[in-house]
Amino acid sequence: MKNFLNVRIQSCNNNDIKTRIKHNLRSVKCINTDTTKILEDRDIIFIDTNLKNNRINIINETNKTESKRLASIYATVYKEDRTQHAKLYKENNPQNLRDTHSTWFEAVMTFSEAIDSDLGTKYSREDLIQCAKNNIADMAKAMNTEAVMLVLHLDEIRPHFHVLFKNFGDKGQSIFFENRTRDKLSALQDLIHDNFKTLGMQRGIRKAPQDCGIYDYQKTSTFKAKQIYEQQEQIRLAQKIASESLLHQARATIASRDEQQAIIQEMSATYSEEKQKLKELKKEIKNDINRIRELKNYFKNLQVDIKEKIETLKQERASLTQEVTISIQDKKELYKNISTSQETLRSLNQSIKDFSKMDPAKISDLVIQNLVRELQSNKIMYEQDMEEKSHKIIELERIMNVHAMKGL
Repeated sequence: MKNFLNVRIQSCNNNDIKTRIKHNLRSVKCINTDTTKILEDRDIIFIDTNLKNNRINIINETNKTESKRLASIYATVYKEDRTQHAKLYKENNPQNLRDTHSTWFEAVMTFSEAIDSDLGTKYSREDLIQCAKNNIADMAKAMNTEAVMLVLHLDEIRPHFHVLFKNFGDKGQSIFFENRTRDKLSALQDLIHDNFKTLGMQRGIRKAPQDCGIYDYQKTSTFKAKQIYEQQEQIRLAQKIASESLLHQARATIASRDEQQAIIQEMSATYSEEKQKLKELKKEIKNDINRIRELKNYFKNLQVDIKEKIETLKQERASLTQEVTISIQDKKELYKNISTSQETLRSLNQSIKDFSKMDPAKISDLVIQNLVRELQSNKIMYEQDMEEKSHKIIELERIMNVHAMKGL
């Protein structure tokens, strides 16, 4: 059973934060309430963010008055912070504070399914709340802000915490935007794990960029640029080694200054030639990527043609159904032909769709050959312009073969 935990921070506009206050304190109805739980298990626990005391308020469906009282208090506190925020922002910026910039932002601490069985058996509500209080204290310190609300929701499918932090610094700047970088968000995951690991909870797996599984032309271009850079470094190293070796041999074996000069000129010419080859290689790779992009755009337009052809076949089937001058046996044969054509076009459309999603740098020769074979065998779509489309596929195959020869 998974026993992970996670914390995320999220910002919203000035009006939405007021809604978040009401939602967190349940002064408005929650549409996600798990009505299968008994009333005692559907509590909302408000925890005072003053870490020096242990005051908590338990809110449930039987004491809505307390919920509305707390929401009213926090609405007043938010209004006061908003006034201070607007003043600081105006003192340090030419324009006024906008409604799109909220004065508080929210953090949500969530847990995986192990908490459903562990809460109340391996640890108590009090243990969970204490870990949360320690965690928001560390988060506030790390983000250079302070917490204003901490609430534990037990009335939904799985327990989780909502925290509200102040979203402005001494110059009115957004604390949320200062802490949304990958490194800082990862550090928040470390903090929550450090504070909850005593309950047996585990940190989520760190993800490297190459594990995301998402490819596009920009990433492909970056990948190619990295390869070129590595090749340049190899050439520089080879040049350095060759230079040191040849100069040493020249000093040791050639007495004439003219002969030494000739060797140096020859090396210079070699370096210039390698540099020109590298420049041409970079240009060719860029052109190949552009050609692949054009081919994918071409296939995108081709899918539109296929859909139109399928729609035409649907209309032909509808017309055939109303036709009374054709025998039933002939109709069956015509229906069969139309169905076969539709299935062929759908298969071709799916093949093109799968091909368009593939990373250009990882398209194999077999994939290209299969797509070429399917295009050439489809007589419905390509009776008039087969030659042009075959050239498009042959061009893609040529580009992939060039990449394979270069080891890209």
